[in-house]
Amino acid sequence: MKTSFLTLLTVLAASVAAGPVPSGSYGLEARGGNKAAEGAGNNQPTPVLVAALVMAPVPVLVQVQVLAAALVMAPVLVLMLMLMLMLVLVLALVLVLVAALVKAPAPVPVPVPVLVLMLMLMLVLVLVLVAALVKAPVLVPVLVLVLVAALVKALVLVPVLNIQPEGFNVLASVFKSAVVKGDGLVFSDLITFPDVAASIFDKAGNTKPFAISIDDKSIFIPQGGQAQANIRRADLLPSIRSQLDDVAVKGVRTLHFSVQRDAASPLNATHDYQLVSLESKDFSKHQFDVRTGAGNGNNIAVVGTDAGGAVQEEIFKTAFGEGAFENFAIKLDFDQNTMQVFHSTGNAALKQVTEPIANDLSGLGEYHFALQKNPVGANPQPTGIKEAVIYGGIFMEDSTSGTVTLQ
Repeated sequence: MKTSFLTLLTVLAASVAAGPVPSGSYGLEARGGNKAAEGAGNNQPTPVLVAALVMAPVPVLVQVQVLAAALVMAPVLVLMLMLMLMLVLVLALVLVLVAALVKAPAPVPVPVPVLVLMLMLMLVLVLVLVAALVKAPVLVPVLVLVLVAALVKALVLVPVLNIQPEGFNVLASVFKSAVVKGDGLVFSDLITFPDVAASIFDKAGNTKPFAISIDDKSIFIPQGGQAQANIRRADLLPSIRSQLDDVAVKGVRTLHFSVQRDAASPLNATHDYQLVSLESKDFSKHQFDVRTGAGNGNNIAVVGTDAGGAVQEEIFKTAFGEGAFENFAIKLDFDQNTMQVFHSTGNAALKQVTEPIANDLSGLGEYHFALQKNPVGANPQPTGIKEAVIYGGIFMEDSTSGTVTLQ
């Protein structure tokens, strides 16, 4: 607060100095010259900082009035800022409550801990106002420090350390919040945080696994298209930030992810499931897929494409059991059109399981982390389903130098 007062004093004093100079008075530079000429015998007191900025000849009463005005104005400005912040917090809480009442996604990321902190901030603001009104200035800087600490925690620490499924509904999410999901659903309807051990790269990155589920309502309607009535799907696509300048689909990139069965919501092995894929920008092909079920049975397979994307070919397959993550790193060389797979189970470090294999990676596009259940022939999808898979350790690595992180 001292810094704020001093800044305000300086501004006020400078504004006074810029005004008309009274008759017979002189400016700061002139005073300095006169002091040197007068020598040590000068009986005039050396002006302090504020007086010097205001100009020495200004009557003492005026200087006192300026100082008093500054001391009065600073708390007023602080109170105005506090009131504005309180109004913002109130508006945010109202929006959240309205969104909850109409069952719409919240307009801002508001996990429960953040709501609690917002209420705490409002309480601190009230205390600051009370302290100012009862003229207890000693409490004001203390409460302001508490306010700043709470703001930092609310805006930085809580969303990172205590993310909730609702965090997948908002624009600030690392995944797109609008697609791909059943009509009328939000991602917090589909995302849970299961009680499973962290994957090897969740441990390294201080993140946690999440499950994505499908049910009878998981029918996607593409924009301007027909409902995909015979498919059940929920896809997470990295946010628009990852698509700037097509950064994720050029050069040499390694896509890391771990996937595990959800024992509480098992899959139906008679159906083909698409779990991870890269889909071209024009939606004409998949450069690669990770699949399970149907022809793959209880295995999980990495499937690539030949030139033009006309034929999909199996590159790697392994058992897909329960109780442990299957960890993958797929190295994609977009310059040479090759693909290489690294794999491990559980906490084991990744190992190379294929050489670089020719694969059509043209067409740019987007990555999908999904649970897409395809139909068996022309048969309708069974009803009453609740199926899920668990993902962990999703990140992308720049492998231009040839490096692939193994654990």
